[in-house]
Amino acid sequence: MPARWSSVSTTMSKSYFANELSFEGQFGGTGVREMEREMAILSGIHSFLNEKGLSFYLSRAILGQPVSMDKDGVTVLATVENVLEKIEYGISSFFWEWIGSWPHARVEDDFGVRVFFSGREVTSFGIARPAVHCYLGESDVQRLFSLASSTTCAASHLTFEVVENENAAAHSANVANLTTKDALIVDLGGIRAAPRNWNEAVALYEEKYQYVSFTSDLKAELRLAPWNAALSSSLDEKMSRLDEIAGAAIELRRARERGGDACAAELSNRYNEIYQKLFARKHSTFCDESDSNKDNKTYKTRMTFTVSPGRTEFCPFHGRFDYDAHRVHFTWPISERDDCVYVTYLGRKLTMD
Repeated sequence: MPARWSSVSTTMSKSYFANELSFEGQFGGTGVREMEREMAILSGIHSFLNEKGLSFYLSRAILGQPVSMDKDGVTVLATVENVLEKIEYGISSFFWEWIGSWPHARVEDDFGVRVFFSGREVTSFGIARPAVHCYLGESDVQRLFSLASSTTCAASHLTFEVVENENAAAHSANVANLTTKDALIVDLGGIRAAPRNWNEAVALYEEKYQYVSFTSDLKAELRLAPWNAALSSSLDEKMSRLDEIAGAAIELRRARERGGDACAAELSNRYNEIYQKLFARKHSTFCDESDSNKDNKTYKTRMTFTVSPGRTEFCPFHGRFDYDAHRVHFTWPISERDDCVYVTYLGRKLTMD
């Protein structure tokens, strides 16, 4: 087994996130009966998504949410944690187990940003993560699920503000928000069975993404690697973004070869827009290695891969994963002789050690 697979985390997947804010002020009195009802609904959603190989996350930030308020609308009568102590054991134990499975770090630690909703900082909340990924141009892979009874979180999209530092302007991130199982089913339209091994996963990626191809060497290595559904899900997201930018680059090249100036100008604008979103931002989806790493002979050798018989390519461009310092490397920019991006490496971050 390749060493870089030995400590791969199997807990992280990117799918749906329960909205902690949608619990606020939703219940009256002790909130026990209402909480049991809502938790039964969320438990069903959790099972429904799990059966489809998708994940539904809830962070510990939910515990402090005030679910029951006094008539003045200010005094907190009960928080989620208070109610958990009183509701049916089976429901409460599921709830605690669900919270305990939260695998993510704070977005401030992972991305160095702060996140706000309606003027309130929610950086420490689970909902901050899909907001940040939306800001980074990955809005189609993460969703919020809010309690249907919430009046402040009922819209089909919730707008967050992402701030990179104290002096930077806030950037809006509109995250898709679902409130019913019917809406979830519509959102999942066309979903297929999740892959069960790396052979199925790679076949799925190459079927879904026209401009992405895995090298033979990487396919052979993946066949020996332990299956990791969470890593596969995260990789699928990266491949979607890579296919988007690769397609834009290839279409632009073909337009220039045809000599269509107007079309080429339009495609150039599209390519530049996608490039800025995926490559040029701080904490962007993809990035280049540092010059010092690229100038190091040992490092350069480790980042050089066989693309086809007799052909090797230096591949410093890569995408990061949110855990375990994992990377996916690929050929970039696209060679004039290629009509796709070649994925050449998936595993732990390459080092000089």
